Amino acid sequence: MKPFAGGCIERCGLALRFALSRPGVIAIPGMATPDEVRQNAEIARLPQALTAEEMKIAAAERERLGTRYCRRCDYCQPCPSEIPIAFAMHIPSIRKRMGDAMMQTEFIKGVHEKIGSCTECGECEERCPFDLPVRDLIKEARQNLAEVLESKCDAGE
Repeated sequence: MKPFAGGCIERCGLALRFALSRPGVIAIPGMATPDEVRQNAEIARLPQALTAEEMKIAAAERERLGTRYCRRCDYCQPCPSEIPIAFAMHIPSIRKRMGDAMMQTEFIKGVHEKIGSCTECGECEERCPFDLPVRDLIKEARQNLAEVLESKCDAGE
């Protein structure tokens, strides 16, 4: 599931082939258009074994994502402050895809406010199977959202 890391991986064909090359893995890629369905189906028909060069590229991509990448499993939930943690962790990816102007919504403002209610209780970190520094990532998400909400010129104001 999520072979493109929720939109964070740009070389989608390579990522899909990598996932499909793993024994016992079923890839469930996100697709938004008929063209993406066709592209993914074509990739699935190709030999899945990656070349040594492609494995290097995959390793570099894994390094780029780092150890602070939320996989949106939601094991960190429920948050006592009702923070949508997985959504908050993916603000940079959403921002990249949508742009600041499209993020000037009441929903995003509400998420920013909700993130500000974090009490740093640490329950999320205790539940995270990937040992992510969730509290730090929530602070970073709040800062990222503050930048979005302050970018009035991008929103046409």
